[in-house]
This record gives sequence, structure tokens and C-alpha cells, in this order.
Amino acid sequence: CAKSAGLHLSLIVNEGDVRCAACGKIDAVLRACTMAETPGGTVPITDEMRREIFTECAGLEFMGAKVIAVAHRISPFQQLNRVSVLTEYMTFAGFLAVSQEWEKNAAENVEFMKREGICPILFTEDSEADLYYCHRLGLFDKRTRVIDAASAVPESFRNAPHGVIVSFAGLEHLPQAYEGVMRAVMADN
Repeated sequence: CAKSAGLHLSLIVNEGDVRCAACGKIDAVLRACTMAETPGGTVPITDEMRREIFTECAGLEFMGAKVIAVAHRISPFQQLNRVSVLTEYMTFAGFLAVSQEWEKNAAENVEFMKREGICPILFTEDSEADLYYCHRLGLFDKRTRVIDAASAVPESFRNAPHGVIVSFAGLEHLPQAYEGVMRAVMADN
């Protein structure tokens, strides 16, 4: 299906609620979206919103970041057998920018996460480099666990206040890695 070009799709099932999640480059994700999540709720996505998203992402890419967008929709289908239907009328959920640049306000963000008891889970293709980088930021320490995405189980995230690094091979495997980790985390709660 031309509309799904550039998207990686996953189905997430939780207590009978089936959601289709799409992950990919900003333009590919936005082509499938008719709605957008905002602080005030879900609203129809406008051309102005699209321009703002593209402008912000272009700025991040210019600074050396890789930008990945995410969208989702509730789906009545249990199987990925109707890709064209699954990628229609999706809701734009936001985007993630990954950069090697030293982050501004990193110390404040790390302090907030620690104060709030948030357990960070970092998805990476280069666990050694990112573990070192996050040690410098103060986000992780020597007790931080590094696991392979394929072996993510509930025990991997139990009693892990010092964070977890999830290693995966290749950006095309990120949606599957994320889905596997979410299943493991949800099974533990």
C-alpha cells in the first residue's frame, strides 16, 4: 500500500483493546494522520500543525538528530492483514529526536526523573557508547542493566530504579523492540 510506505507497524493488544502503532519518518507518519494529540485532547490535524511539526523536526535534523514519529489508532483487526485500513485515520502522537549532541538542561531533567522515581528505559543500537554518554549525564550508573530487546521479560524491569538500556540491531527493529518491552513491562504491573 502506497500510504504505508516508510512505516513500521505493530499491533498492541491490552485487555481486548487493539491498537495499531506506526513508527517512521515524520512525513510518512503524517501522511497517515487525520488527528493529533494535544494537551487539550485529540483534534483534527491542520496544515498549520503539519508545518509546525516539520519546522521543528527540520531544526532537530539540522543539528544532527535522527527524528522518529509515532502514530496510533484503535483497530478492530487482530492481524496485520489490512495494512491500508490500519494506516488510515491515525492519530499523530508525537516524535522522538535522538542526538549525539550534549543536551542543554540535562542536569535538571536527570534530577527531575530521579526525584519523581522514574525508571528510564533507553532504546539504542550502540549500548556501550550510550551507557558511557548517560553515565556522563548522570542518568545511569554502574547498576544500570543492559539487555537485548529479544530477551526482554518482566524480570528485566523489576526493581530497576537505576534504569535499563535496551539494545536492538538496526532502526528497522525499533518498533518490535518497543512493543516487546511494553508487553514485558505491562505484564509486570
